Amino acid sequence: MLALCVFGGSSSAQAQQAPMPTLRTYIVAGQSNAEGTGVRRNNPANGLNPQQDLYTIGFGHWDSDYNQALIYKGHPDSGVGPGWDAMRPAYGSGYEHSLYRNNMFGPELGIGREIAAHLKEPIAIIKYSKGGTLLAVDWDPTDPGINRYDYLINTINHATQAMAAGGIALDIQGVFWMQGESDSGDIKYAQHYQANLERLIATLRTQLNKPNLDFYVATIRDTPVWTYRQHIWNAQQAVADADPNVYLVNGRDLEAYNNDPMHYTARGQVTLGQRFALQALYDAWGLGQF
Repeated sequence: MLALCVFGGSSSAQAQQAPMPTLRTYIVAGQSNAEGTGVRRNNPANGLNPQQDLYTIGFGHWDSDYNQALIYKGHPDSGVGPGWDAMRPAYGSGYEHSLYRNNMFGPELGIGREIAAHLKEPIAIIKYSKGGTLLAVDWDPTDPGINRYDYLINTINHATQAMAAGGIALDIQGVFWMQGESDSGDIKYAQHYQANLERLIATLRTQLNKPNLDFYVATIRDTPVWTYRQHIWNAQQAVADADPNVYLVNGRDLEAYNNDPMHYTARGQVTLGQRFALQALYDAWGLGQF
């Protein structure tokens, strides 16, 4: 397990320097529906049904750089990203780190736009996700080897360093977690999902030194593809019931592709991002509509 870096100078230097300004920051993490297959601009060659994009669902105005929300996305196999960038519909599945963009987006788009707009202040989003991953194996923070949890920590470290170089400190407010689909495919993983999620939350809070860090957990989609989905739902509910800083966000009814019921459409991803954002806004400030 990688250590979270702590930045700071000597006590004498700190006494002479004013604290860095802070930026409200959120983490987006999970597997493929955190990664995102919402389409920015329709490409019939991708074979997805429905052929849907931001424009066909009335969100073409989101196809632009949004400087009120900054994003840092870690590489799936290292956690190292190309740097901070303005939010745009380009940080989904297949993201090309060398070009800073692709044609897909995930929930980060709606999260960034909705929270920044409601708070009327800039925010930052740190994103690390990898499709097809198991909480029980790939995100296990107690694994002595290097896994997805370590890459998440690496992403947070690099994002923090990059922002600190510009004289700004990150104040992490919450984590948006979209995962559980892979664990629902095998009863041996599904029946331990509650304990594994509690362990992930506790470990990340400890490493970030945020004992009350909010977690927003999206329920997985209601489709027979996810065989033991009821076990995952029950586990997610139990974690939220036992922890006052864990909140469930409904993902059961989100729209998915007809020929790919595992992954959300553009409308599904926009809705997921909005639901994540509004839950966070409501619980922290009583803002938003439910």
